[in-house]
Amino acid sequence: CEDKVAALARSEEKRRNKAVVKEEEKAHLWKAVDALSDVYRIPLLLYYMENQNVASIAKLLSIPQGTVKSRLYKARKLLEKELEDYFS
Repeated sequence: CEDKVAALARSEEKRRNKAVVKEEEKAHLWKAVDALSDVYRIPLLLYYMENQNVASIAKLLSIPQGTVKSRLYKARKLLEKELEDYFS
């Protein structure tokens, strides 16, 4: 019985540790997103957080679809560079 209690305690501790790590990862990601200039942050948030497609974003921002695509690409690359040390 004590072995089961100890195993449950270890399992619960692992779960809590994973939750803390997840929150830290989210915090680092949001800090990196916040550091992006509006030109990259706005299309990125519209695309990933608001589930807008490229055409909708282009219309909303009054820019060509190709510009939206290139800004999304650049935003992802900037985030990748900013977060590579943390997540590697």
